[in-house]
Amino acid sequence: MHNGSAFSYLGKIKPKNWNRIFGKKRPVFEVSRSKYPNHTRMLENATKKGHSLKDLKRGSGTRAADRNRYNAQKDIRKEKGGPPSGHDYDEFPYASTKQGGRGAHVQPVLSGENQAVGRELGAFYKKLGIGNGDSFDIKIIP
Repeated sequence: MHNGSAFSYLGKIKPKNWNRIFGKKRPVFEVSRSKYPNHTRMLENATKKGHSLKDLKRGSGTRAADRNRYNAQKDIRKEKGGPPSGHDYDEFPYASTKQGGRGAHVQPVLSGENQAVGRELGAFYKKLGIGNGDSFDIKIIP
């Protein structure tokens, strides 16, 4: 499935013996540069600042993600106010991960693009049964 974002594990439910089956190989969330140029640019900028696209761990749910998003965006909102019209502040590591929150890289991204990637990330979590503390990687594809 290469419609901009893809799942590199084709199963629908994560097996209970996931780590024994996959060992150190983690599921990969693929993000298309051609479909999401602003989001992938944000990811690349985040890696230049030392953040890794490898071994992200899913956080514990919506409340934790909201707290992470607030903590990640607090400084930029104090300094610059809200994002430009038609944009959202997008952060990496993602707010939905345990690595998200204070210290995340934050920059404005077109709202539609940011929200579409968020929906695809949520579908990736659901399809693969990625729960609290489960690891995954991100890969930017053409």
